[in-house]
Amino acid sequence: MTDGVRIPAANHFRALKEMGEVDLLIMQRVDLPRPDEDIEETREAVSRCGIIEVRRDSNVAAIAGEFLRRQPFYGALQLIGELPSWLSETEYDVVWCGTAPAVAAFARSEWRRRVKARHWVAGLSDVHSLVIYRQGQQTSKSKSRAYKLTMSAVSAGRSKVLARAEIAMLGAYDLVTMQTDKELEWIKRFSGEALVKRILLLPNGIPSHLLDLPLSGREPKVVFVGRLSAMYGHRLRWFLDDVWPLVMAKMPTAKLVVVGKGAGKGLTEIFERLGVTYQPFVPEIEDIYRDKAMLIAPIFKGFGLINKVVEAMAAGCLVLGDKTAFNGIPDFQAGVHGRVVEDAEAFAAQIVEVLGDSDFVQQQREAGRELVRRHFDWAVRRRVLQEHVRALDTEAKG
Repeated sequence: MTDGVRIPAANHFRALKEMGEVDLLIMQRVDLPRPDEDIEETREAVSRCGIIEVRRDSNVAAIAGEFLRRQPFYGALQLIGELPSWLSETEYDVVWCGTAPAVAAFARSEWRRRVKARHWVAGLSDVHSLVIYRQGQQTSKSKSRAYKLTMSAVSAGRSKVLARAEIAMLGAYDLVTMQTDKELEWIKRFSGEALVKRILLLPNGIPSHLLDLPLSGREPKVVFVGRLSAMYGHRLRWFLDDVWPLVMAKMPTAKLVVVGKGAGKGLTEIFERLGVTYQPFVPEIEDIYRDKAMLIAPIFKGFGLINKVVEAMAAGCLVLGDKTAFNGIPDFQAGVHGRVVEDAEAFAAQIVEVLGDSDFVQQQREAGRELVRRHFDWAVRRRVLQEHVRALDTEAKG
């Protein structure tokens, strides 16, 4: 499990599996086929597994539904065929919806009436209305005043419409989990106390074995991690164009490693020209960080916990990023647990400084690791989740 949606889903799944038998239903969009090997290991871990095909409505229909029916655009899905017979024949203690499209789909009566369940839980990684709002704020970096004003206004208006749709959606669930207090505060702006009381802040944790990687023996290597076909691809292009040449001018021995699927021909050609090591996939997460001095994290998005940041800190890498890279990390102090920079020149200067240090600022790397050790233990997260799921029955009986 390698991204910000699948990491929490996998661990929530593990917590539920410790409580009893688990069946798995996978929603497969017909226009986005998934290789069988992506789910084979998961399939073997459950009692029963079914895959249903869904088709997304057109963009026009999805947006119209958001305005008129308060249905989030990402839930504009049509079921192709029928649900597995065993699903409709079983009465479940809990149905856990682990992705935003699943949460949106099963908030709708035409989906939900096909499944018998005592309790429904929504597990969210991001609140998408907040994502859109923050994206509008990021337009402040544009050089075009007209573009900034237009996109900021559009994003603010769109985010409010979507927020109301998400509030209606989440009202159909007995328990809602989300990542950070920023998401919770955003929901509070639009909802009543009844929904807020059903929200559980459940930030991601980190694989405990990352904490055992040695802090010594690192090399002057910088690593960038992220899926390169979307937002993080744009962030990487900015880094390659504006930051890395400044680093190489002062420290030609520095090495950059990029890990993530989705690099197109344009990016791979840049990698070859700049001597960047590119790895689309690394099977073991510790091998991403084991010999690296630092992770660079130009996030600039302002919402959600950034999984790779806490993983890198646990693994003993110094994290260098803008202030949003450290979202959702309690007690984080810039200059103590990691370094905060906001522009290309500062990124380059800090990279050169850290890589030029004899032990790659080991004291800060140790402090970052200890901070993550205190706050991001998956075992603790799973126990909290289990307690709240059990409490659903207690509240229902009370």
